[in-house]
Amino acid sequence: MKAKYKRKKSFYKKAVIWYPTKMRKDTLLLDNTKTDKERLLSYARETPGAYTGLKIAALLLLLEGRHQAWITRSLGLTRQSLNMWIHRVNEEGLKGLQSKPRPGRPTRLKPDIQKQLKIHMEQSPSYFGLQKEQWDGPTLVLHLKRTFGVNLKVRQAQYWIRRLRRNPIRRAD
Repeated sequence: MKAKYKRKKSFYKKAVIWYPTKMRKDTLLLDNTKTDKERLLSYARETPGAYTGLKIAALLLLLEGRHQAWITRSLGLTRQSLNMWIHRVNEEGLKGLQSKPRPGRPTRLKPDIQKQLKIHMEQSPSYFGLQKEQWDGPTLVLHLKRTFGVNLKVRQAQYWIRRLRRNPIRRAD
């Protein structure tokens, strides 16, 4: 692609200087033959999850001929994420839209304990024989150890309080 130039006057020597304008890259296209509008729509119906639906909507707009810049502005995406989805679908097909497992250590609180803990946190800690009227980090650490046999640090307990939509701030009596 050849660079286009724009004429601009210099203020210092009153000379004319030619500056290159922005060069636009070619638009990425979905070229995987197994990815078309009908397959994307059927995949959207089968797949739960809003984020996957957002990916599918972006790719459907791309297949309809919309520009990437318009898609990213309309859906509130970054250009980089859209490009990544396009490349992944071109390489892997519709399986490239599925979220991949994230790295990191698994949580110590299993999903069944999380559900029970959320129910427990709707009640006062005094209901479980603890000396507090409101949940805080140290109280939750003690409760988890007594009830479920799970050892957590105070900071992790505070994280779980926030995650389960509880306020960790103590009441001033």
